[in-house]
Amino acid sequence: MKASVMEWLEETAKALPEKTALWDEQGTVTYQEYYDRATGIARAIIDHKIGPGKPVVVYMEKSSKVLVSFMGIACSGNFYSPIDVGMPRERVNKILEALQPALVVTTSQWKEDFEKFHYSGPYLLYDDTAPGKNDPLVQQRMRDRIDTDLLYVLFTSGSTGVPKGVAITHRNVLDYIEWVTETFLIEKEDRFGNQAPFYFDNSILDIYGSMKMGACLYIIPEKLFSQPVRLLEFIKENQITTIFWVPSALMVISKLKAFRNVDVSGCLRRVLFCGEVMPNKQLN
Repeated sequence: MKASVMEWLEETAKALPEKTALWDEQGTVTYQEYYDRATGIARAIIDHKIGPGKPVVVYMEKSSKVLVSFMGIACSGNFYSPIDVGMPRERVNKILEALQPALVVTTSQWKEDFEKFHYSGPYLLYDDTAPGKNDPLVQQRMRDRIDTDLLYVLFTSGSTGVPKGVAITHRNVLDYIEWVTETFLIEKEDRFGNQAPFYFDNSILDIYGSMKMGACLYIIPEKLFSQPVRLLEFIKENQITTIFWVPSALMVISKLKAFRNVDVSGCLRRVLFCGEVMPNKQLN
């Protein structure tokens, strides 16, 4: 039985080192690069005397760097909490007050932006880290993890005005993804088309379902979700097989009759959704 999600990344990197793990507008990341960059970030976090078991914030634009940072934090024995660069200042400060992060992982571009919030702790700049190579300190932190350790904390929308952190353990994700991959017959040949923000729990299926099975995760450019025809062309061009989107994103495609212009039936095999009501008309 697995004790942590890092075991999935480690095993997939060994089995499929040159397979593309992540795609974004900046390029691709193989599974070996994913693992090496994550363990490099883990060593940098350990060198900051952080953890284990401490909260670490990730603050940067949605990209493969965010996912590599998540795994680096997990490999260091700590837990991650993403903060979106578009969040209102008041909300961010409330999250920081509740979380009390030990470290913020960001880029030089976004560090200056983050400094306007109520945080005075240390930073780790993503681009200043180097890929790791079987670092004994990192390996020890990874071996010491147990399945009830925290993996991440996501903050709710805060309907009461106060964002609430939802704490998720490795076991929570391990069990969920085991169910997902078995139920929907996910394979290493699959290609996920990600829509959900990484601070939203829908993204967990994309991130860890692809990692466990050695599938590829495409981080679809946000601008395409306002261009239904171009969005479907992206799915077709990249042979996306699996999407897990909120119904509102799917409804736009249906209402604007984008399927009349682009046929994705040759690639798209799974259309999953949750989080909102899906009207029968659009579902059909």
